[in-house]
Amino acid sequence: MVSTGERQVAAPPFAYPLPGSWPYIPGMAAVSPLVQVALPLPVATPYTYAVPTPLADRVVPGARVVVPVRRREMVGVVVGTDEAPPAVQPREILAAPDDEPSLPPSLLRTAEWMAGYYGTPLGLTLKAMLPGPLWGESELHLIRLSDAGVGGGTAGDLIRWLDRKGGRASMSSAARALQKPLWSVADRLVRIGAIRLDTESPPADISRATVRALELAEPRLGLLERDLRFARRPRRREVYELVEQAGAPLPVPDVKARLGVSAAVIDALIEDGLVRIVELEQYRDPFAAMSVTAPPLPSEPQRLAVERIAALEPGQDALLFGVTGSGKTLVYLEAISQAVAAGRGAIVLVPEIGLTPQTVSRVRGVFGDRVAVLHSALSEGERTDAWRALRRGERMVAVGPRSAVFAPIPSLGYIVIDEEHEATYKNGEAPRYHARDVARVRCRLDGARLVLGSATPSLETAAALARTDRLIRLPDRVGSRPLPPVELVDLKTAPQVQGVGGLPWSVALDDALRRTVARGEQALLLLNRRGFASFLQCPSCGDVVTCPHCSISLTIHRHPARLRCHYCGHHAPLEEACKACGHPTVRSRGVGTQQVEQVVAERVPEARVARMDLDTTG
Repeated sequence: MVSTGERQVAAPPFAYPLPGSWPYIPGMAAVSPLVQVALPLPVATPYTYAVPTPLADRVVPGARVVVPVRRREMVGVVVGTDEAPPAVQPREILAAPDDEPSLPPSLLRTAEWMAGYYGTPLGLTLKAMLPGPLWGESELHLIRLSDAGVGGGTAGDLIRWLDRKGGRASMSSAARALQKPLWSVADRLVRIGAIRLDTESPPADISRATVRALELAEPRLGLLERDLRFARRPRRREVYELVEQAGAPLPVPDVKARLGVSAAVIDALIEDGLVRIVELEQYRDPFAAMSVTAPPLPSEPQRLAVERIAALEPGQDALLFGVTGSGKTLVYLEAISQAVAAGRGAIVLVPEIGLTPQTVSRVRGVFGDRVAVLHSALSEGERTDAWRALRRGERMVAVGPRSAVFAPIPSLGYIVIDEEHEATYKNGEAPRYHARDVARVRCRLDGARLVLGSATPSLETAAALARTDRLIRLPDRVGSRPLPPVELVDLKTAPQVQGVGGLPWSVALDDALRRTVARGEQALLLLNRRGFASFLQCPSCGDVVTCPHCSISLTIHRHPARLRCHYCGHHAPLEEACKACGHPTVRSRGVGTQQVEQVVAERVPEARVARMDLDTTG
């Protein structure tokens, strides 16, 4: 392998045998002074770096390292060793910030499988597996030293610009200001001693939230000493003994809240050397205050389903095929409970972020604080805290949409994919993957079991498991409750309500809605189009107003009144005349949720109407 710390010239290809044949090698360690490092860049092969002796115990497959790349430093992940002697001496790894590998061996092998199967660079695949704060890139700064031999031209312009900036600025800002590449100029100025290049390293540690906490200083006071020291200071004694009873660092806000003491009392104890301040890491959990739902007792069909799932061989999958309301979620929870009791973790995937709180409530009703949530709507700090808690084994169950399939659970027992037929389990951006297929690979590598749940399973899942004993049916709803009646209305022949514009509003729907509201009940009207109407069209020439950036029709909105692109956010005023032919009137076509809201308010004025779409709900 030939490498200079940049992109490799050649590298042995990854092998991608069937996942079931991959050996699981716990505790992999680097046995070579050369390692391959995958960086979050769109390159096909890893980079080769030398391992300094002081870092040899930390630089193992799955570990994060800080490495030089051209004139910057980046965070990458060690993916293997390199035994081939290099033609050019490779550059050395600069730092290995973690005490243990960030990715367990099975997750690293999953990333290698994804890179080969989906044709995605390994570095970008690994980037999807780790929280954003774990990655970083350095910034190169130019520092002014002297005027010796600078001359004119671009070099002189750069020196004068640096002087105006106080003698120090980043290379990127200098290139933007002078509007030209500066690498060769900077090289020459460094050689003649006019400037110096300084690199600010990327943040190699995870962003952490901390809180000030109190712990006792040594030696501890005896009873007689306390009587003397706190004779006229009972509040200080209360704080001292509270911290002592805690047996661990106690957050300062908790001390103040429990004893009602002021900051002056705590500061006095610190000045006397009786207690000291430590920084206590704080777990950021946006779902901590959420109410939980205790699960009911499983029915006999549910209990039998749990037994069949528990009987699966490690690495096998099963389809839980149950009608809506049959209690599939309770089956998941009972199966996971057995795994957690045996010291193994689980991942529960839901099709979209909006369903995560509901699932978290039910899962926490069983597992309490051992549940962590992973999804893209959380802040970077919240995701990082959850990721770290799972990696250290402090939390055993991960809940989230498709990206939660990468949760770093050390001992994985189950992956559950609820509503496995949903298309949202496909990731449409690099790295492109299907969470169901990735979950199947992870289960085979970790010896875990995969449970797919659906009332309408996907064709490929049903075809694969239909003739096996791994198709588990729940044909009845809990308590033998009947399914709600369904009535199909053919809008071609059904009587229509007049005076509602272009909205297909049948008499049957109008009557049913009025009766529902009269009974004091609620109703849901579903429409997969937001806005007021789909597009604006000229009745004369047929021209449709489109987005200048995306080449799609602009959607009509009434609140506020404008045309909007649902792809890029471009908006424009409503047109009163056609720009193409000048026809004085244009017509709206199609329907949207705003139009339905208006019609409901007009037809059923006594109803309280709430519209829920991306324009009103976050």
